[in-house]
Amino acid sequence: YLMQHPIPHFLIFPHCDAVIHHGGSGTTHSAARAGKPQLITPLIIDQPYWAYRVSQSGLGPERVKISKVTEQELDRKIGDLVSNPLYKENAAALGEQIRKEGGIANLCDYIESFSRE
Repeated sequence: YLMQHPIPHFLIFPHCDAVIHHGGSGTTHSAARAGKPQLITPLIIDQPYWAYRVSQSGLGPERVKISKVTEQELDRKIGDLVSNPLYKENAAALGEQIRKEGGIANLCDYIESFSRE
């Protein structure tokens, strides 16, 4: 596919079996909100942290070191990512929890609380 324009994660991720990405906090959250297992290929700054959190939370396998990954390792990790039922269950449960938080409404209420003071 050739994308002519950016497409928001919230429109794409719900249709994916899993998400492989760089591990930025926004993308990690978007995949978690969609309830999808994740494999992170971190490069800089906070991305290794999010890779660690995804793995420790049972949302996907340990990170891939993109500069050192072999074809066999990548094949094994992707196979694990899309077939491991624990990743699917954990990701679905976290996604449901995040969607129930009412994040935008809570943020708006918080901001509006300052105008009432």
